[in-house]
Amino acid sequence: MNKPSILSLRAAGLISTLSLAAGLSACSDGGSPEPQPITKAKITNVNYLDAVATGAVALERLGAMQASRSLALPLVEQTPGQLPCPKGGTVGLSRNGKERVFTVSNCQLEQITLISGSYSISYDSSVLNAEHRFQALNYRMDGDIAVETLDGKFTSKTDNSNSSEDGELSVLRNGKTDRYSAYSLRASLAAGGQTTLSAKLVAARFELPLTVSMSMSANPNTNGQLTLTAEDQSNLRSGKAADGRDIFELRGTPGDPSIETLYPQKAELDAALKRART
Repeated sequence: MNKPSILSLRAAGLISTLSLAAGLSACSDGGSPEPQPITKAKITNVNYLDAVATGAVALERLGAMQASRSLALPLVEQTPGQLPCPKGGTVGLSRNGKERVFTVSNCQLEQITLISGSYSISYDSSVLNAEHRFQALNYRMDGDIAVETLDGKFTSKTDNSNSSEDGELSVLRNGKTDRYSAYSLRASLAAGGQTTLSAKLVAARFELPLTVSMSMSANPNTNGQLTLTAEDQSNLRSGKAADGRDIFELRGTPGDPSIETLYPQKAELDAALKRART
């Protein structure tokens, strides 16, 4: 059974990045300012859209990583040289021992164009158990005008029942770098199996480190569950209202009952996306 594509997350009603530079500071009444501790705001009903957007863009960027992987895997045993991409552009394949290096040139795929840079795979007996590396891979998502640059690495392992990936990456956009550590993906290969992914985020456009996690079912009629957690364990979970609207449940800690259910308007989500893409 094929593992669900992370690119499908873009169609799951999730929004993309946003930023809010909010922090609390204080100084003395006179003379030289005295250093004061900065209180990190947890996820609240004020900054939740920023948190959602930060997590959503992380998932989109993981999708860019997966798109490169999906392009390359069927080509690893091809004769080295220039190969056509599915919708235009080319990818050059070279070999160095157990390593296959793919160098892209305006390689057009579904929802993404890989403009330049390279992606490599190193493996012994099976490409499903391999090391993957991205070096200055420049890409653009369809509908976006900015180019993003992906660097990173991960390892993949597959047995008869499960597939897994572990690694880290960074993405440069408009002079700002976001870093994603502890990337983990686990997929059951059984019929109807679940796929879960998670990563720790330090984003230039959001003040708080976050952990993003997503669970997905092979059933296309089942919505994925997005959860965002701050360092203080305050967290936000996505859901769907009966009328199909996106909702988000705010909690103090993962085990707490919902503090508040939030119903963002489409205009708010659209504005968040626009600000995020600056």
